[in-house]
Amino acid sequence: MDQPSLLGGMIRPLLPLLITAALGLQAATIEARYSISFWVIGRVGTASLKLTTEQQRYRIEANATLEGIAALLAHHHSEHFLSEGRIDAQGHLIPERYRVLRTMDDYRREQLYRFGPNGVTVYQHEKMLLTLRRFDPDTMRYVSKSRPAERRSFLRLPYRAWDDLLTIYFNARPQLEMLTPKDSLTLRAAGADNGEVNVTRMPAPYRYSVQLDQDIFRSAHGEMEIETDKAYYVKNAVLKDVLLFGDLEVEREWLRQSP
Repeated sequence: MDQPSLLGGMIRPLLPLLITAALGLQAATIEARYSISFWVIGRVGTASLKLTTEQQRYRIEANATLEGIAALLAHHHSEHFLSEGRIDAQGHLIPERYRVLRTMDDYRREQLYRFGPNGVTVYQHEKMLLTLRRFDPDTMRYVSKSRPAERRSFLRLPYRAWDDLLTIYFNARPQLEMLTPKDSLTLRAAGADNGEVNVTRMPAPYRYSVQLDQDIFRSAHGEMEIETDKAYYVKNAVLKDVLLFGDLEVEREWLRQSP
C-alpha cells in the first residue's frame, strides 16, 4: 500500500524513540522539536512530537514538514502521525487506532489502522489530480486537462502486530535496555512496510542502529543511527547514504516535559 517516502521513512523510526522515558499513569505531556538537514544544502525541514497521557489514556501526535527550496522541490510534502489508545496496569501503551496523513500539492493520502482482537485492519483513502493529455486535431497540438480522482482500499494486515510505529519503542524499552553492544532485536509494528523494525545496539553508549525497508528510506542501506540521552530521549540521528544527497542529519532543538 505504501509508496516510497523519504520524509516519512526518516521520521517514523526517529519519533517513537523519543517517548521511551518511563511515564506513570498520571497526566503528563512531553513535546520536542527537531531540525532536519542535508550536509550539502543545509536545513530542509522540521519534525515535532507531542505525547499526552491522562486517566489511563494516551495520545501521540507527530509531524514532519519540509521548508524553503526543499518544500518546493518536494511539492510541499508533509506528514502527520496520530496514535491513540489506552495504558494498561503495567504502563504499556495499547494502540486502538493509528492514523498517517501525507499531503503534497495535488495529493492527499490518509491511512487509518484499527487494532482489534482479530488483527489490524487498514483503510486507505487517496485524493489526487490526474492530468490527461490528448491530441487536438483542430489546433494540431497536444492539450492537457486535469481532473480530481479518488481511490479507496481496505485490507487486513497479513501479520500480527500489537504496536504501531509510535508506541513500539516505549513498550520495548526493557528489551532495548538489555541489549549488549552489537546485539540486535526485531520488533513488529503496524505501519512498517513488512511489519518489522530491526534495532541494533552500537558499541558507543546510548547509540542504536534502526533499519526499515530500503525502499522507504531511499538510501543505500536503509540505516539510521540514533543517539539518545540517559532517559532515552533522542538527541540526534543520521540517515546514512540518502540517494543523491549523502547523509541526512536530525538534531534536537528543544524538549519540554510537564508536570
